[in-house]
Amino acid sequence: MADFIKVHIARPGGPGGESLWATRINATSAKLDNIPFGTEECTLGDVVEIDSRNEIIGVIERVARTRHGTYKKVNGKDAQQTQWDKVRHHFERYDVHCESAVPGFFAVAVPNDVSNEQLTFIFGACAVPLTLLRTTP
Repeated sequence: MADFIKVHIARPGGPGGESLWATRINATSAKLDNIPFGTEECTLGDVVEIDSRNEIIGVIERVARTRHGTYKKVNGKDAQQTQWDKVRHHFERYDVHCESAVPGFFAVAVPNDVSNEQLTFIFGACAVPLTLLRTTP
């Protein structure tokens, strides 16, 4: 059975940070099971080095990169869910996993073999107008 743990990554240049789910590999490493919203230092599927308090202290294997996007939020819970489902299913067609923080804001785990140009195309091809917030490596 998998050993699920919460790991923590400090916010670059500031206080606080973010907790992420991970699967423990051994005492000093874990594989991330979700996408962070507050950092682009690591992402879903990356193998990270952790200390005894499960604080992320480095990335051992980077399989993807985190990017963030926005879209204009619609009114109504059902309409918001329908809109998010369109966004999520769109990215799934390109094997890009995404997670929503709140309606209108989401994070994507972009596989290393998807270039920034390809990612820009994927964002532009969605039926829901999207804005890619960052395109640098």
